Amino acid sequence: MWNFFEQINALRAIYGNKLPSLEHVDINQIDLITGEDMTILITFEIADLPSAMPTKWTNRGVNAVILRLRFVSVEINTFSVSNKNYKDGEVSILENNGVKCIKFSKDGNLVFDFNAKFLILDSVVGYQTDAYE
Repeated sequence: MWNFFEQINALRAIYGNKLPSLEHVDINQIDLITGEDMTILITFEIADLPSAMPTKWTNRGVNAVILRLRFVSVEINTFSVSNKNYKDGEVSILENNGVKCIKFSKDGNLVFDFNAKFLILDSVVGYQTDAYE
């Protein structure tokens, strides 16, 4: 699935050849930017930690990773997001004639799906979750 994304060098530097899954992700934020090339930015907390943590992350006690993904030239098909908690969902990506179809499901229910021409990894951030959550 990561083969659909541009600019994943940072992810490869942190995870090596075992890139993280987009199963069991928590959505933290969704931004919609309108215009000629509508863009959706989604910030996910992912379950997969790197097998060899970067030294900076180890020193900071990192125990969670957030990815910010940018989807460009978007056409929304379904968007049924409400005030629910979108933890432990799953992202799937398929390609059809050069257009990528991105779907997010939770408990087997489709939450949103959209088509995008370009998928870009914006950032990979390691942080320490609150021990009292």
